[in-house]
Parts: sequence; C-alpha cells; structure tokens
Amino acid sequence: MTITKRIIILIVVFSLFLLASCNYSIFDFANHYNDPNGNSGNATSNTNSTPAQNTSNPSTPSRDGNSASSAIDIAVNTPVTGALTSSKDKDYYSFKLDKKGIVIFEMQIPFNDGEYSFSRDWELTLFEESGSTVELMNHTFSDRHSGDFSSGNMDRQESPLIGLNPGTYCVRIVPGDYSSASYILTVKYTETGSCEAEPNEKANQASPLLLNVPYTGALQSRSDCDFYAFSVEAKGTVVFEIQIPFNNGEYSFSRDWELEVFTGDGTNVTLMRHEFNDRSAGDFSSGDMDRQESPLIGLDVGKYYVSIHPGDHSSAKYILTAKYTATDYCEAEPNDKANQASPLAINTPHIGALQSTNDKDFYVLTMDKTGNVAFELQIPFNNGKYSFSRDWELTVFAGDGTNKELMNHTFSDRSSGDFSSGNLDRQETKTITLEKGVYYIRIKAGDHSSASYILTVLPR
Repeated sequence: MTITKRIIILIVVFSLFLLASCNYSIFDFANHYNDPNGNSGNATSNTNSTPAQNTSNPSTPSRDGNSASSAIDIAVNTPVTGALTSSKDKDYYSFKLDKKGIVIFEMQIPFNDGEYSFSRDWELTLFEESGSTVELMNHTFSDRHSGDFSSGNMDRQESPLIGLNPGTYCVRIVPGDYSSASYILTVKYTETGSCEAEPNEKANQASPLLLNVPYTGALQSRSDCDFYAFSVEAKGTVVFEIQIPFNNGEYSFSRDWELEVFTGDGTNVTLMRHEFNDRSAGDFSSGDMDRQESPLIGLDVGKYYVSIHPGDHSSAKYILTAKYTATDYCEAEPNDKANQASPLAINTPHIGALQSTNDKDFYVLTMDKTGNVAFELQIPFNNGKYSFSRDWELTVFAGDGTNKELMNHTFSDRSSGDFSSGNLDRQETKTITLEKGVYYIRIKAGDHSSASYILTVLPR
C-alpha cells in the first residue's frame, strides 16, 4: 500500500472518530443535565422547572423545619399541618408581623378516644426570633377525653394571647408524651396598637400606655410581669380599671392580678399597690368581663410605670385602662412627707385617697393674713359593707420649722345617710384661728379606707 493510500485511510478513520464523538456530545446534552452539585439526571421538557437546591453549601440549609435556622415560613391566620415523627423530633416555624398586634396559637389535635391511658402533649415555645434563646411563651396542648372524636373531628385548643411588636418570630413544637398524630397549627393574629408587647418584664422594656385607652394583655406564667409606661401632661387623677374574667366555679381559689405604680424619673418610688381578684358573681355565661377599679391617685406632670404581675396566676386576658382626669385640685403622689406636700387653696375642694394603711397625704396651706378656718372632709358613708368604722385622721402643723401640732381631728364614716345615690358624707372640724404664714395638713388612716376623700379649707 502506497503512502498516499495510507494517508487517505487515516484521514477517513479520524473523520469517522470525530463524527462519532460529536454525535455523542449532542446526545449527551439533549438527554442529560448536570445540577449545581455535579449530579446528572433526566431532563424535563418544562423549561420553567425549579433547579435542585444547593445542599452542599452549609450557609443555605434546606428549610426542613428541623431546626431554628431551617424554620418553615408560615403566614399568620393560615392553618399549617404537621406531625412529630419521633419522641425527639422538633418542628420549627417562622412568621412575620408587619404591625403590632395580638397573637393566639390555635392547635387542632385529635381527641383521646380511650385508646391511650395517658395524655399526649404538644409543647409550643415562642422565641423572639430564629436562633434566639429569649422565650416569650411556653404552652402545652394536651389531648382530652371528651369531644366528638367518633366523626374524626379535631379538638381546637388555644394558647393564652400574647402581644407582639413588628418583627419575625420563631415557634417550636416538641412532644411531651409523644404522639405521631397530625396537628394543625394556626397563628391567629389581630392587628392593634392597644396591647402589651412581649418582652416587657422590665421597666426599660415597658409597653406604651395611652391614658383613657383600653390595653389588652395576659400573664404567660407565674413569673411573668407586664410593664407599661405612661406620661401625664397636666396634673390630674388616675384610676386604673382592669377587666378580668369572672370565676365561674372552675377555680376553687381566687386568681389575682397585682398592680403597682412607680415613678419614672429614675427613683422608682412605689406610689400604689393594688390587687384585683376574680369574683364568683356576675354574668360570666355571656363572656362579660368583671370591671374593677383601683383607688384614685393624684399625679403631677411626668413619666410613670405600671406593672401587672400574678398573685395566684391566671393566663386569662385582662384589659387595663388608666382613667385620667385633669385637675389642679388634687393631691400628687409622692406626698408622704412635708417637703413633698401638695398645695392646698382656701375654699377649693381637693380630691385625694390613701393608698394603704401606711400612706400619708401632706398638703401645704399658705395664709396671706390671719383668719379663721375649718376643715371639711367628704367621705363615703358606710353602707353596711364594713363592720368597723373607717377613719381619716387630720392634723395641722405649723410650717415655721417648729412643726408644732395645732389641731388633730378624726373623721369616721357613718352608717346613716343617703349613700345609695353615691353622695358623700360632709364632716367638719372645729374652727381654728391661723395667723399669716405657712401650715401643713396631714391626712392619714386610722382604720384604713382607700376610698376617695374631698378636703376643703372653709373660711369662717
């Protein structure tokens, strides 16, 4: 074979080899693809198909809901179905609030139809955000032995409500006594600016409280405390109203909500303590709330804190209102000492109240000239609610530095009078002559009453 023929044969063979290689590459491109991890798979005719997730990169984990970092995003007010696959399984969810509001977690779980001798539990914990260790709520849902379980209905249970600021939050579901049964979780959200916002266990976390506006809250546990901050722009009186559920016989003990008022100027002086108890009387069948009020307190212009914490704990919601009335003619706490005395004008009624058995209200009276005066105190009649007399003791001191006691008089409530209409009993001291100068008047409790009184200096 000549050299020319050999060259021609080699060219033909090489050409056939190139053609075969090209055809394979075309076949390979048309019938296979490479994912981002280099794995091959069958192609799909849908050019809009979603590529496989990159699971090789630890910074972008798959969102399987098995950890806080892979929590499944869910929308509020939209049910989501889940199930715990083992006694060590955890389900994590993440939701976002664009505006402040109230959240209640509803869990639908199967009734215990007698198949189980123990309760099956789903424990829900709410965190401030994914990865945070700050727990805002912990609540256990337990299956119950009563209900229409024969039809396959689910038992709807709700957590206590919780107020939350805008932000992203994380929910964890873990088993107590394990059940693999499916559950349905709903984050029930209501937008409102008039609620507490957790976390608010400290004064520096206090939720804002506008005067004369009802605010909704709930104590999540025995150790929970809700702080609020409010401002008084003009001197006046405040009465704190709390609406709490009636005790309809479900509880053998009283549930208590304890309220405290503090100064907000950095001194943190306690100005009031008052306890609200649920009661066994009232129209609780209609879902009505029991309205109760604290004693009145007079406050000067400034910032103040209110805390609500449990006595005997209840996670039931409460509604708190700071009922404010502007007036210059009232005591202003703190005024337990002469150097804190509230000003007292002649012939002008001033309203006050003793917050506790140890409370004292000091007033300062300036006489421009010598004159005769008497002190009138308007106090509530004893309508039979009390078996003892409630006493208000009034003492007049010289304000010239000697602190000389010039008068002492005790006002006692009486069992007679038109108290059905809410009228007050007017009582007077004897007349006293006061020379030009400054005087201090102290009101303190004998047998204590937190009822409001009205003090007037009457010219005689």
